[in-house]
Amino acid sequence: MIPALSITFRYPRLTILALLLVAVGGVAAILTLDRQEDPILLERYGLIVVSLPGASAERMEALVTTPIESALFTISEVTEIGSVSRAGTTQLTFEFDESLTSAEVESTWNELNQRVALARSSFPDGTSEPVIDRLYTGAAALVTTLTWTGGGEPPLSIMQRYTLDLENELQRIVGTQRTQIYGAPEEQVSVFLNSEILAAVGLTVEQAANAVRSTDAKMPAGRIRTSAQNIELEINGAFDSLDSIRNAPIKVEQDSTSLRVRDVAVVKKTYNRPASKRAYADQHRAIFLAAFISPDRRVDHWSQDARRILSAFSDQLPTGIALDVVFDQSTYTEQRLSDLAHNLALSV
Repeated sequence: MIPALSITFRYPRLTILALLLVAVGGVAAILTLDRQEDPILLERYGLIVVSLPGASAERMEALVTTPIESALFTISEVTEIGSVSRAGTTQLTFEFDESLTSAEVESTWNELNQRVALARSSFPDGTSEPVIDRLYTGAAALVTTLTWTGGGEPPLSIMQRYTLDLENELQRIVGTQRTQIYGAPEEQVSVFLNSEILAAVGLTVEQAANAVRSTDAKMPAGRIRTSAQNIELEINGAFDSLDSIRNAPIKVEQDSTSLRVRDVAVVKKTYNRPASKRAYADQHRAIFLAAFISPDRRVDHWSQDARRILSAFSDQLPTGIALDVVFDQSTYTEQRLSDLAHNLALSV
């Protein structure tokens, strides 16, 4: 008799225990198996966009691009920098060292934000706030659309409100790392000045605009340096509502009375026209919403919670707005696991 087989007959309890351990280990491995189609990568890439209406490409290069590049060069963790300067806008791309850990990458992002904020102090008047975009490299677990299927002009404000509500619902699911909206209308605050009133008080449109701009405190006021980090200090007073803009002073009289924006202008919240971004689904105007999950979360479990939310949310939508799922990563992982189980069964 083969020695291994003799041991199994001689110690049947030990054999049963070994089989139970193998079975339990196999079930535990299946239950803890990562079930995501794509890996999650660190955010090592970024993009900076700054605009200055009316400036030539050469002026953008000298006054905006160069100061930002100089700030990025002082960060040792930044390994690659690229820039493109055009009339009225500049765009910079950068990459962090691949050897950085997750904590080091986050620390580098904080330092980069501070350096760019300091570089902005040298920009000419009229330059926009630098937009720093962290290029996320993960794959969406779920992509949905809110589509306008009715007639006439799509109610973008209503569609956007429902998209934001759905975004809040998905963010409440355990394991949701981030969400991203595509194709939503871009809001802007429009100030419609009355030129006749301005002329009566001795102000030009440019003077009124500069007065409003100086009231919106967004520039860094200082920095606290510690051994662990650098902390930017800002002045409280940035515009945070329409009323704060309406109440902004644009001229102070000798008797200490103030002429405010509401006295010479109408302030409204509107959408950019023409829209710089649009999204369509089956030739209908739509807003896309993508959800990303954390690396330690199983996409099949997360998707079960998401489907319940989508089902309940769809019943609340008004006529003319449809909710559709255009991508669900769990369908791919479930199919792959099903095929794997089938192949293992055949091999046995």
